[in-house]
Amino acid sequence: MHAFIQGTKELTGDPLAAAALETCFRVLEAVAQLSMEVGLGIGDIRSLSDSAFISAAQTLLAEDPGADPDNVAKLAVRTGFNRATVGKLLKIRPDSERDKPFQHHTARVMRAWQSSAGYFEGKGIPKILPIRGDAPSFYALTKATLGDDLPPKLILKDLQRIGAIKAVPNKQVQLIRTTYGNANWDCKQVKQIGEEVSDHFRAILQLLKKQHPIPFRRYITRAGLGLENAGILARELTNRVDVAMDVHSRALEHETHNSKGIPGQKHRLSAFTVILMEPDSPQTQRSRPRRSRAKRAVKPSAAARSKKV
Repeated sequence: MHAFIQGTKELTGDPLAAAALETCFRVLEAVAQLSMEVGLGIGDIRSLSDSAFISAAQTLLAEDPGADPDNVAKLAVRTGFNRATVGKLLKIRPDSERDKPFQHHTARVMRAWQSSAGYFEGKGIPKILPIRGDAPSFYALTKATLGDDLPPKLILKDLQRIGAIKAVPNKQVQLIRTTYGNANWDCKQVKQIGEEVSDHFRAILQLLKKQHPIPFRRYITRAGLGLENAGILARELTNRVDVAMDVHSRALEHETHNSKGIPGQKHRLSAFTVILMEPDSPQTQRSRPRRSRAKRAVKPSAAARSKKV
């Protein structure tokens, strides 16, 4: 990926575009990690990115006085789509089904297990399947769903890794989870991730564009913070956040219903503090200086001890 970014810089002579590409790569890598955890594939994210580009371009056009945010030609200029594609994307409803190739393979097999004829019982309860053999079997289900692109044993191992199946006597397997992602995850927290990251990203864009009012931002990074120091810092930051939220609540209570209807520039208050605990990467471990081994004290032999008497 970095070679691609460098190539873009050399080909276009645009270091700013190359820097933006590297930023997008870092953000998309984190998005990809979240997506794979819950069983979303690249096809789902590609569909979202199409809609996101159209939505962002409409927002930018709406900021221009007299501009039509639904103008197909202007949206094409902003996004890089051709006009025919823009027209199709504008007609797609958010809740409509779209053809999304490259969906998550294991998640597709799980859905097929719960919906394909012969593989489920009443109310969508998946049947216990023999691993190999003719349909209905796990191997037959995988091949019917994915074709011959991936061997069924890889999908079986992935299901075992996430704890979605359990072994049953006579070489059979049972699906014990309805979704790929961990059901113990809090859906509200997952949605909150999007709000917080979006706010943070937009604030930084405002700083780059020098838009007013300039958002308050302080970014602190410290790698290799010890566990004891991290605990102290987390406690202190939590106390400060509680104070800030108390001030925020009092400010909201002070605002009257009449002032809420006054036209003007809208402000949004968003703040979050994160202490990120990451395992050492192999690269980091290799870069650390090796500790010199202390020389072991050589014990005198029995003959040597006898000479000291």
